Amino acid sequence: MIYHFTIPILPLVKKNNRPIWKTKLGRPFIGKSSRLINAEKSTLDYLFIEKIKNNIKKPIEKVERVEMYFYINHKRVIDTTNLAELPQDCLQECGIIINDRILHPIFLDTLYDKVNPRTEIFLFI
Repeated sequence: MIYHFTIPILPLVKKNNRPIWKTKLGRPFIGKSSRLINAEKSTLDYLFIEKIKNNIKKPIEKVERVEMYFYINHKRVIDTTNLAELPQDCLQECGIIINDRILHPIFLDTLYDKVNPRTEIFLFI
């Protein structure tokens, strides 16, 4: 069985959007930028809709293979392993998969689409 999920927003590298803030006691911690928070909310919204469309009742416990295609609106070089972190975390958070550690082997590719940036995920069960 193959599940296909489309997230129609510009893929975002999670690690590049983590500002360093300080607690009330002055201790530094890594926070989330507003851009990252908005991307997470949007990704979760789209994945909840895809979960209903694919009729997934309980979290998937075993995945044979994963393919993620990141369509980006620029031709700059980007780190695909960091791009995969946000969708993996959101797949787990919305209850499609039980844990993001089960997502292996994983195939990642970055493609160019100026008009329609998106992330497409295929889970082979």
